[in-house]
Amino acid sequence: MIGVDVKIEELRKVFEDYLWTTTSYISYGRAFVIKRMGEKTPNIYLENNLDYQDVLINDRVDAGSFFIVRPDRPPLGNSFSDYNAEVDIYFSVKLDKTYTAVTERAVEYVHRDVINLISGSDFKNPKIVTGDKAFSDFGFVKIGDNMQPFYLVKFETSVDYKLNENC
Repeated sequence: MIGVDVKIEELRKVFEDYLWTTTSYISYGRAFVIKRMGEKTPNIYLENNLDYQDVLINDRVDAGSFFIVRPDRPPLGNSFSDYNAEVDIYFSVKLDKTYTAVTERAVEYVHRDVINLISGSDFKNPKIVTGDKAFSDFGFVKIGDNMQPFYLVKFETSVDYKLNENC
């Protein structure tokens, strides 16, 4: 693994180790947007069988996340190895399963917990995108999917990386 994928894997592992450890949570790494039947779908690459798998809302787990790298990646200065990538991090969270002690709709707890982990990483400037805008890139996600049982949120970030950095 090299480049921006190194940074994504580092943060993915932190999410996996520290978010919602008492519930079923899947922390996926980098997803790629594939267009099928006129709709965009995030998919992860499955190394073991050279195929892709959808990573959107999964009723069988209490929470899930994945990363998408935006297409343009400008170099930092005149470097041929230092770059910046804008990376969106998507979460679907069953609030009633992940925050059982909270009596209100626990959206701010999700924001707090994710931002705390992002702030300890190389990712910068997290912007929180909520509501139907969070997953609006994916046409088959309906507005109602953001109400029950899931809360959908996207964190828009950026990260500097070395193209030749290995993991």
